[in-house]
Amino acid sequence: MIKLRYITFILFFTPQFFFCQQDSLFSTENSIESLIENSGLDKEDTKLMDLIDNLLSNPININKTTIEKLAQIPFINDVEAGKIIHYRNKHGNFSSLKDLYNVNDLTKETIKKVLPFITIIKTKKPAVSNYLSLLKKTKFSLRSRFISDLQNRQGYISNSFAGSKLKSYNRLKIKYFNKFQLGLLIDKDAGEKSFTDFTSYSLGFENLSIFKKIILGNYTLEFGQGLSLWSPYAFSKSSETVNSVIKDDRNITNYYSSDENKFFRGGAAEFNIYNGKFTFFYSDKYLDANIDTNSQTVSSLIFSGYHRTGNEILHKNNLQQIAYGARIDYSILQKLDLSVLYYRIKFNYPFNNSKKYSPFGSQFSFYSTSYNFLLNNLNINGEFAYNGISVASINSIYFYLTKNFQFITSIRNYPRNYFSFYSAGFGEKSHTQNETGFYTGFKWKTKFGIINFYFDQFKFPYPTNNVASSFKGNEILIFFKSRLTRNIQLNLKYNHNKEDISVISLETEKLSTQLKRKIRGELIYTFGKILRLRTRIEYLLVSNLSSSSKEKGLLNFQEIKFHHRSFNIYGRFIIFDTGSYTSRIYEFENDLNGIFTNVPLWGKGIRWYLLIKYRLFKYLYLSLKYSETFKPDLKEISTGLNQIQNNLEIGRAHV
Repeated sequence: MIKLRYITFILFFTPQFFFCQQDSLFSTENSIESLIENSGLDKEDTKLMDLIDNLLSNPININKTTIEKLAQIPFINDVEAGKIIHYRNKHGNFSSLKDLYNVNDLTKETIKKVLPFITIIKTKKPAVSNYLSLLKKTKFSLRSRFISDLQNRQGYISNSFAGSKLKSYNRLKIKYFNKFQLGLLIDKDAGEKSFTDFTSYSLGFENLSIFKKIILGNYTLEFGQGLSLWSPYAFSKSSETVNSVIKDDRNITNYYSSDENKFFRGGAAEFNIYNGKFTFFYSDKYLDANIDTNSQTVSSLIFSGYHRTGNEILHKNNLQQIAYGARIDYSILQKLDLSVLYYRIKFNYPFNNSKKYSPFGSQFSFYSTSYNFLLNNLNINGEFAYNGISVASINSIYFYLTKNFQFITSIRNYPRNYFSFYSAGFGEKSHTQNETGFYTGFKWKTKFGIINFYFDQFKFPYPTNNVASSFKGNEILIFFKSRLTRNIQLNLKYNHNKEDISVISLETEKLSTQLKRKIRGELIYTFGKILRLRTRIEYLLVSNLSSSSKEKGLLNFQEIKFHHRSFNIYGRFIIFDTGSYTSRIYEFENDLNGIFTNVPLWGKGIRWYLLIKYRLFKYLYLSLKYSETFKPDLKEISTGLNQIQNNLEIGRAHV
């Protein structure tokens, strides 16, 4: 049992001023967790939550939207979106969101997931005759976070970090009647010196003269299935076994996130042409990189976004990147959408060829074409991308057999010498290179519950940085959820991952097969609309089939969530026991709005947190979080400059 003197609090005190709809995730958090918990990202991340946050705070007008726009909600696909639009075209506009339940081709579960992201509004031309009318049509939001580490990490003790412990985040968004958007973000990481270490600004116009959309400043680009061009917002394999495979690109969008890498800075515009649209863009920005002073070449790009130490500061913004390109979209009979993309990237330093199959030179051209065929209950989708050396491809077929059974199959081929600086193709690894795979999944609603299943086979034909030869593997996921009673829901999840790994012993390296089997059981008790309890037990077994060695991992938590009007309380107590980092178990947590926390737990210990969210005034929201992680068998936690000389990780204070 932890003594009282070991208990330290992490304080999150985050003022958020909104003149817009509250971006609450309470009603959709289970769906969001199932979508992003398998991302594998450690600790905090904001990119995926920024996407969800933007969708929630800007709900789609269901009576004016298109299939393309509606399918951007991550919980439905083109076929399901098409059924909603077909119902609207046949029966007229929806008078209430509850009318969605009359769309017989959709399950109630699907409709519940969609509801938080849509709205019904009667669109009128904005009245701008006076100042009050203008202000009424304008939405403002200001989000601020000030975070300070309560412990002295090695980087501060050794004076390796140039700045203070304070991490600050400030984002202002102004939107006028879906015609004008302005965003400004100022971000500083802990240990950095400048409070404006990263700034992002974006100005957007919609339906301006001949242009459907114009963006100046920072923006993102998404095309096809992400083989050549995608934003930081990329989902991967998840318990949403059918909807997580096919991407629905958003073309050009304003950029409001704090990720310092996968965005463009300059200008982009989109306008309609006959049965399609044309998009062009230009960008000029600087990246962090290692520059070899002897050869004056780029040895590697740096994506951490940290500028705390002398070495990190030395690599800041020392590589210029200029990018420009265009895209054409064309629709045939509203059944087949074809898209073609070309863009070119130039750097002021060339990349060296120190790594096999890595970029070489200072100028790169990318070509890509994608297609999307939608006919009733069938959706065929794919992309072919060419980088001047080889062609990468992914092709998927989705069948909506009934509202109770959907099936998808997908095949991907990413050659060893294919690369793109902005790729995010679906696959086993995060980089779209040196991978082939075949994915099959289905979603089946039975009278006992809903079964989500996928089987993914993958192969890496050539050596990687971690494995010195070709290797392969496969993964199976089964996710079953059932409502035992009106107030009790049962979730069961089984994950089976078999993959070749590299084992080094006595200065030799050889392949071995590693098998990970994970099973999770979960009960959720709901008491009306204000109280929910959750109990989870998760067991992991990691086996090395060559040496017969095994590692076990166990996690158990108890959770309470209370919601009453303007007051929310989230509490969780976790016990974990794993052999090492190899058998770590990820634990997705509720956090402040805009933050996604996926904590990897390993070793022996406990963790707990308490999160309080309160609407103090109509436009002011406050958040408060207490948490700690205690590992009694350790003398220090973490390594390097992040090391803590203690067995209690108490985190940071958010103000």
